[in-house]
Amino acid sequence: MQLSPRLKYYYLPWATGLLVMLMVKTFAADASAVARETPAPVSNQIRLCAQEPEKAAIITMPYFPGCQGEVGYKKRQCSEAALQIYLKEHAGFPSGKVVHQTAGNASIEIWIGPDGSISNHRMIASPGYGRGEDLRHIVTDVMAKEIKWEPATIDGLPVTVSTTVRLHYNMLWGG
Repeated sequence: MQLSPRLKYYYLPWATGLLVMLMVKTFAADASAVARETPAPVSNQIRLCAQEPEKAAIITMPYFPGCQGEVGYKKRQCSEAALQIYLKEHAGFPSGKVVHQTAGNASIEIWIGPDGSISNHRMIASPGYGRGEDLRHIVTDVMAKEIKWEPATIDGLPVTVSTTVRLHYNMLWGG
């Protein structure tokens, strides 16, 4: 049976979305019968606000090591600064030609496990000419040295999360 384009691209996705929405509302109503207490948020935590406050979760994101004495927003700033210092100290800055003009951001997604170690990575963006591979080399070096991050938590329990690491190459390369 041949479906018309209008049915195929308009009505079927709409009906599927409607069914999914009804199923989510049904299961959410069943789950709302179970209430749980959530502690008050702390300044370095993110509160995920559901439609019902009793379902909200408190999340802390992972921190790069070296900022144990800090708390809250200062700890986030210190962690990001320590990560950038580490990246810049270990960057190989591969050579290229001036005409390449490959200044830009190299980005890699990393997964930080409940024990604070990097378990996996995936290249997201690279300005080219070896800059992305340089960042990948730094991340695999961190994995080999087993440098432990402070893990992310949800309601106090460590979890695996992904985060993006960026290294900015802000120069023209000499060949």
